[in-house]
Amino acid sequence: MALFGVEIKRDGYIKASDLMEILEGVTDELVDVLNEQKRRIDRLERDIETERRMRRSMKSR
Repeated sequence: MALFGVEIKRDGYIKASDLMEILEGVTDELVDVLNEQKRRIDRLERDIETERRMRRSMKSR
């Protein structure tokens, strides 16, 4: 079985350097997910602000 490019032996033991490589892969994946979530949140905040402006302009008419 391989995890982030590191082959894991049947006995389950891995070298420390391999563990670090796995952790770096996991960290990179988490950063990607968090960045995507941040982009979605930013987009939603912009959409909400646009909607608020539209409603305010409709009320002022």
